[in-house]
Order: sequence, then C-alpha cells, then structure tokens
Amino acid sequence: MGAPLGNTNGIKGKRWTDAIEKALAKRSKATGIEELNRLAEEFLDDVEEAGVNGFKELGDRLEGRAMQRVELGNTDGEPFVIKVDASEANL
Repeated sequence: MGAPLGNTNGIKGKRWTDAIEKALAKRSKATGIEELNRLAEEFLDDVEEAGVNGFKELGDRLEGRAMQRVELGNTDGEPFVIKVDASEANL
C-alpha cells in the first residue's frame, strides 16, 4: 500500500542529499565530482584506519544492516499465538 495523498515524507529524505550536492558544487568549479572523489578517498583512508569497525560501518551504510532473526515460542512447545480483538484495535 502506498502513502496517502498529500504525504510528503519522501521529500524529507532528499534534503540531506540536496545540501551535500550544493556544498560540493561550491567547493568544486565543475559539478562537485572532484571534491566528492577527494572526500571519498579520505573516507576510505579513515575506514582502513578504524580496522574491522570501520569496514563494518561502511558495509552497514552501503548495504544496510543484516536482518536479524527473532523467534517467539512457548516453553511448553505449543505454537505462539497472538490474538487481536479488532473492536479494540481501532482497525
């Protein structure tokens, strides 16, 4: 299901990108690519210096964090059941 009409939350995520692109353009005479490349090189140097934690953080940023499995169950071995009363759930 998509967002309801008038929902502008998707725009908020682009504000950071827009601000970075403007700052890069100010720092570089062309399109900001040269400055972005320089910053990326510095960033990768910092990642290498940080070791395992740096690489973990980089991976989380590029590919997202790994999904974690959550298991629910009863100690008696019976299936775990959740009941919802629709009249109380404001559905």
